[in-house]
Amino acid sequence: MRKFGFIGSYDKTDLIIYIAKILTELNQRVLVIDSTVTQKARYTVPAIEPSKCYVTNYEGMDVAVGFHSLDLIEKYQMNDLSCDYDIVLIDIDSTQSFKNFEMLNAEKNYFVTAFDNYSLKRGLEIIENIRAKNKNDKNIIFSRNVKR
Repeated sequence: MRKFGFIGSYDKTDLIIYIAKILTELNQRVLVIDSTVTQKARYTVPAIEPSKCYVTNYEGMDVAVGFHSLDLIEKYQMNDLSCDYDIVLIDIDSTQSFKNFEMLNAEKNYFVTAFDNYSLKRGLEIIENIRAKNKNDKNIIFSRNVKR
């Protein structure tokens, strides 16, 4: 199971759903997790029996809403996620979610933002908090440090 994080305060729900749809068309089993404070997926992805925490199928992918860790989703589904999914895409807007979903172990983490002041500053605040807590981690790369 490959895990990818989409980090930032900017609304990423539609982007992640589009990426997941492309992956399902490529015969990948995909789980999208909305771990954000606003949980926009709750309102954009139809669910038959929505509750505080649930997993629903939408357009060939599963969408999880209301969970605070992968372990809780596994308990909810009563199965190991690596058996059910090839790829997990996680929408993250807080340092706590980054930690809870063990995103340092993710294949990749992407910072998604717009250029409005709030999205940039709040997103960078999240990244700085992650970086401060993981000073020795070389997986957190800022674009100004990347050389082609």
